[in-house]
Amino acid sequence: MAQAGANLHIHGVSLDHRYGGHVHHEHSRTRVLRVDELMIYPIETINQLGSDLAITEIEFDAGELRFQVSNCGTMDVSDIGIDVVPDNLYSERQYLRLPWLAAGESEDFTVVLSLAKGSHQILVAVDPSGDIIEPEADRENNRVFLDCVVD
Repeated sequence: MAQAGANLHIHGVSLDHRYGGHVHHEHSRTRVLRVDELMIYPIETINQLGSDLAITEIEFDAGELRFQVSNCGTMDVSDIGIDVVPDNLYSERQYLRLPWLAAGESEDFTVVLSLAKGSHQILVAVDPSGDIIEPEADRENNRVFLDCVVD
């Protein structure tokens, strides 16, 4: 909200994206001489950008863990960490890095795991340290536990 004596800074775009603008006047020792035309349209929608990372399509077969990291949100993300932890053994943890994931895109991963015969549980967690800005409710799909049996 504009305040008396404050500098002016306005952004906007019409719904059809035909008209848009940016009024930016924040120079402390200057004054706007005149504004020839300023059209303010009613606000119909407010869009908030946000990421929503998810682990999807996970499977373990023949010593290979395959999974997909998806950005189900509307904001690109960068420098994403991924943990793969078999049987809660962090000494066996594999750490992967994804440099960039655009909004709506996915990246496939394959990790070789040498698991002994028997039952196992594998954790795959994207952004395990919580560095990516993401609403708390959207973080539930950042961690997946996969139960598998090696014959």
